[in-house]
Amino acid sequence: MDFADAYWGNPVLDGLRVQGFLPESGRAAAARDWVAAWKSRVPGSDPARALDLAEPLAHLTYAVRYQEFLDGIEPSERPYHRGDPVGEVRAALRCASLG
Repeated sequence: MDFADAYWGNPVLDGLRVQGFLPESGRAAAARDWVAAWKSRVPGSDPARALDLAEPLAHLTYAVRYQEFLDGIEPSERPYHRGDPVGEVRAALRCASLG
């Protein structure tokens, strides 16, 4: 994980953020484990539904974080990350249209 991912926020973003770092074959198991852990701590909750609802919003959160990153780095490094914010906005739109 990158320290840019470390912040005080809704734990559903933790359950979603890890997905992008896992191979496709491990994502469902990771989501199940996250859901089980959350449900054990908050029995009346529906963390699986939270993952579904939050996915487009998580991508928008990442878009903002990437833009903040771009705003703070030296110009010579910007070309490597210039497309990151728009890529996350597009991912949010894809998720929202599938839901």
